Order: sequence, then structure tokens, then C-alpha cells
Amino acid sequence: GSGHGVRIEYAATPRPMETAGQLYSARALLDSTFVCMYGDSVFGHSLRAMVAQHERTRSVLTIATRAHGVRLPYGVISSTRAGRVRSWEEKPVIASAVNIGCYVVEPRFLSLIPPRRASGMDRAARLAISRGMRVGEYRTRGEFVDIGDAASYEAALRRHGGRAR
Repeated sequence: GSGHGVRIEYAATPRPMETAGQLYSARALLDSTFVCMYGDSVFGHSLRAMVAQHERTRSVLTIATRAHGVRLPYGVISSTRAGRVRSWEEKPVIASAVNIGCYVVEPRFLSLIPPRRASGMDRAARLAISRGMRVGEYRTRGEFVDIGDAASYEAALRRHGGRAR
């Protein structure tokens, strides 16, 4: 990072701790708002805009999301309790906003993570919501590529003009 003017500090754990557990291990290094990004993804949204929204909404956690659709392989029937068909939609696309693994986080969010235990961001986010803390969503149309397997990684390299070594 120093070649780009960035200082990088590491917080290691003796075993994998999932995303939130890893963050907890770094809590001594995190004393102001920070960005957490999954390392097996490529993102194309504006972090500056995401952080600005996070600050504007005074959220404890902001989650980047993107629309994602899955086409069902069957027709979907909607009917009344009496069995009368109201509609039939053939092989519809079901779309939702999905978490893309990029967050803006306030240090106080780390108090929701159990110490020295594997824990996911979903668990800590649900706890924040249940306690009335503001958890925000940053919807993006920017690029998102999950490169968590070899085929996806190779495809991302081709798309961005690189090659595997």
C-alpha cells in the first residue's frame, strides 16, 4: 500500500473467524468510520458516494446492495383459497436487492460482534436492527463480480485485461 500512499495494518487470527469475527480482531485499529470489502469480489461503485450517504443517514452500518434476479424454471400460479387461478406467470424472474460484501462501518458496530468467535456480518447487522440502530442500504448499479471460484476469477481477469499467473 505504501506505493499508493496508503498505510496498511494487519490483524491476524489463529483461525478463520468469518467477516464480523475478523473485524472484531481488528477493533484496536478501527477508531473512526471505515470501509470493509470482501476480498473475493470486484466492485465498480463509488465508495465516496457510499460513505457520504452513510454519514448523511448517520447509520451504524451501511450495506452495499445490487439488484439480482433468478429465473424460476417453472410457471408460477397464483390462486384463491378456493382453488380458483388468478394468474399464471411463466418462468418469472424473481429479483431482490442482494448484499455484495461492501460495508461502511462505525466503530461502535464492533460491540455487537461476539469476541473470539466466528461470526458473520449478517448476525451483527440483525442484532443492530433489533436494537433499533440505523442500518442503511446503498443501492448500486455499479459492477459487482464474485471471484470466489477459479472460473469466476478467470472470467474477471479476461474482462479486465489481465491474466492468471
